[in-house]
Parts: sequence; C-alpha cells; structure tokens
Amino acid sequence: MLEMIYITAYLSFIALLLSLTVGRRLESSLDWEVFSKKHLFPHFGHNWFSKSPLAIFLHWDRWFVWEWLSGLRYLVSGTSLILDAYKPGVVFSLPTPETKYLHFSSEAHVKELVSAPRDVLSLHALSKELLQPKYTMDGLVVEDGMSANGIVHLRVLGVMLRNRLNELHSRLRKTVSQRLSSEISNGTPKQDGWVELPLFQLAKKVIAAGNSSAFFGDEVAHDHHFVEAALRYPEELFTSAEILRLIPGWTVGLVAPILRWRSRASKLMIERLRPLVEQRMEDFAKDPQGDRHVDCLEFFVEASRTKDPWSAQKILQVILGVWFASVHQPALALVYALDDLCRHPEYIGLLRQDLEDFAGGRASPKVENIPLLDSFLKESARLHPSEAISVRRQAVEPFRFSDGTFVRAGQVACVPLNAIMRDPQRYHDSLAFDGGRFVEQGKADKASKFCLSNTDYPLWGLGDHTCPGRFYAARILKTAVAEILLDFDIKFPEGQEESRYFNWRSSTIPYAKTSLLFRKRRDRVPA
Repeated sequence: MLEMIYITAYLSFIALLLSLTVGRRLESSLDWEVFSKKHLFPHFGHNWFSKSPLAIFLHWDRWFVWEWLSGLRYLVSGTSLILDAYKPGVVFSLPTPETKYLHFSSEAHVKELVSAPRDVLSLHALSKELLQPKYTMDGLVVEDGMSANGIVHLRVLGVMLRNRLNELHSRLRKTVSQRLSSEISNGTPKQDGWVELPLFQLAKKVIAAGNSSAFFGDEVAHDHHFVEAALRYPEELFTSAEILRLIPGWTVGLVAPILRWRSRASKLMIERLRPLVEQRMEDFAKDPQGDRHVDCLEFFVEASRTKDPWSAQKILQVILGVWFASVHQPALALVYALDDLCRHPEYIGLLRQDLEDFAGGRASPKVENIPLLDSFLKESARLHPSEAISVRRQAVEPFRFSDGTFVRAGQVACVPLNAIMRDPQRYHDSLAFDGGRFVEQGKADKASKFCLSNTDYPLWGLGDHTCPGRFYAARILKTAVAEILLDFDIKFPEGQEESRYFNWRSSTIPYAKTSLLFRKRRDRVPA
C-alpha cells in the first residue's frame, strides 16, 4: 500500500511538472494576444480568455504541440539529437522546453559568435537561466553584461590559482591520495582482492576533497561535515535549478523558498566559511604585506580589494558558483577517463611507465608535463565530453549574423562540441579512440595541450569566456588519474561494459549503479 502511495505521488508530480512545462513553453515562445486572436477565439474576442490554462487544452496549435513534444524529447535525448542533426558548417536549431538552441560549427560563424557584443549575446544571461543563482547561490545577482559582474573571479582562477599550482600540488596530491585510499578500503569486497565502488560517487568525493584543500586550506578540508555538505551542494543546485527552469516564471517565487528550505548543503557551507572569510579579510586589512594562506579563499580576499571591494557575502556567493563547476565537470571527466582506461588497458602500463620515469616522484608537479597522460585525457574528453555543446550565449536582444542567420531574443546560440570533435573532416578516424593522438603534436605544438582550446577542440569554451579554471581542473584530474594508476589496478565489473550513462538535456551522466572494480597493485610503487 505504501509503495502505491509513493508511486501515485511520483506520477502526480510528473504530471504537474509536465503541465507547468507547457506553461513555461507557452510563456517563452508565444505572443498571447496574436495567438488568441488567430487560433483561439477569432470571432468572439480574446481578452477574457486569452491567458486561461483551459485554452491550452481546447485549442492546441499543431505547431505548438510538435514544438512542445520536441522540447520534452530534448530533455532525455539532447546529445543524440545534436549528433544526428549535425552537418559540418550547417546551422541547425533544436527546441528545448524553454527556448530554441541554434548550433554553429563553421569557422566564420564561430568567430562571429565569440566576438559578438557581450551585452547582446550573453553567457551571463544564460547562466541566470541555467543555474538560477538568485535562488541557488545565496542570492547572487548576475548581470547580463560581462563588465557588470567584474573580473575578480577571472583573475583568481585564471592567474592567481594557475600561478600557484605547483606550490599547491603536494598538498593536493596528498588529499586526493588519502581520500582515494579511504573510499576504496570501504568498497564492497569481491573475489581475489577486488572491491567495487559506485564510480561517479567516488569521483565526486575525490574531487571534492582535493578542491576543499585547494580552495579553503587543510583545516576545512579535514572537516568531515563541511566536505559532505560541499559534496551534496552541486547535486542540490542542479536539482533546484532544473525545477525552476521548467516551471513558469510566475511560479518561481512560490517554489524557490521551498527548494531553499530543502537545500541545506549551501547553508552549512556558508555557516562554516563566513567566519573564515571575515577573519581573512580582517587580517589582510591589518597587514596587506603579511604572510598569506595559499588557497583560493585567500586569493579572492586579495583580488577583491579593489576600489569597489567585495563584501564577505559576495565572496561566498561567487565561491558557491565556482564550486559547482569545480566538482561536477572534473568528476565526470575522471569517470570517463577511468572507463577509457578499462576499455583500452594497453595504455595502463604505458602511462605507469611514463609516470614512474618522468614524474620525478608522485609528489612532483611534473605530472602536468607527461605527454601521453595529457594526450590520453584529451582524447578521452574528445570522444566522451560530459557536455555536447559549448560557447553558449543567450540573445538578450535580436542578433543577425553576417550571412543573415537570425537569433531571436531569448534564443541560445552555441557550438556543438561533441559533434565537432567527432567530425571526420577535423580528425582522422574520428570515432576510434587513440590515446596517443595528440602526442606528436604536443612535442612541437603547444595548442594541442589538454587544457587549451580552439575551434577543433572547444571543450573549455572560446574567446573571453574560455574557462578560467581549466588549468586547475586539468591538474586535479591528472593528479587523481596518476594516483589511481600508481596505486591500483582497475577493471569493469562483469557485464557492465555498456549502458553506463544516460543523457539529460545536452549532458551525459553516469547511472548511480555504474561502478568500477579496484585492487591494490601487487607491484605497488612506493610513495
């Protein structure tokens, strides 16, 4: 009986969400006055009934029904829809539940997209839609224009953190290694010394632990309650933002407080970090030339001391936004890299040999400069990116490309990166995995490095909005892969080689049941 109640409640929620999605789609795509005059009541007037929900059920236009159903299909098949629609250089559009996405792949179009005025084609306007920061990041206000949001986070992630990566490396490696060993020792025992662990959960725990050390210092990194909250926060943010995106705008103010009430992770993070931020700000004000902590929190305190200094609350809000990306994307990349190692085990021995020959000891930052490791991770991300699109910009006002292609206000222009990186016109034998594909280029061509981006490999974005944290993301990913290779053997559980991921919108996400087997190396390299 109890199960039936749960099932009924779940189905009722889905029905409500679908009906609200219809409302959201109508709200975003139709001019109600024109629609009602033309389709609903051409002879009897429209004002008294034009916005009634009943009108939806009485007079659905066939075009609208198709658009709506296509938008729903995008939720569960976005990645495959993009791959199917892609033709090199040809613009194509796909409807989503909220708006249309126009995909550009030609060199000319991409160049125009990247160089378009930031207050017309805006990443920040889209970020407000995707992440709902006002409700998920402690009230963070994001403006449509890039300049209005400041450049503090760009300086912190793209300059200050990048310049101190080698200094942070030993601490980062130690934290990653400890968390890996702890999690694997608590895995489900299998035969012959193997243990099984849910892979995405393991990846998130390892990345979150390393990030906590690099972002906030060892004291916070060893606070179990904080790290657990920091691990939950990206999941809570993603869930809340998705619900708020799908419902009509007029209901957001009603639903958001309920979601905030259930999202306890961000509250715990803020409670733990606020005194620390305030103390760091006070210490810096007293002695700007004094000894400084080497972590992102300190970098934000220092970089925000401008003519218009940030408050502690503003620093915390931005850190919450940075934290989401810093856990979610590297964890997914780690999952796909480990899966590719299991699918292509011939690279395991080669990578171990390189790590042992060239890294100069596992604590050495030289892990950054191992050509085969760099190439392998780049190839893994080429064939298995966590996102199928990149360089996303929302039109704040109508925009016309030089060839006449028109983007309406509210629509999104983007680059189909997954399709581009599988394009046989750009890559030889493009669907085959070649872990050494970029090694030869890497010896002479700096642009082939994993953390750098171009129109053939737009993984990190392009132009001014290229991900500023990509150097740190590449470092923690390489560190985690190196620690696993040097300490553990890995393989797929029997029967789990396929059906390990699902699609949500343009993202590819591992199933919760997706797991991997680990075993201590019997010829383990000493630390």
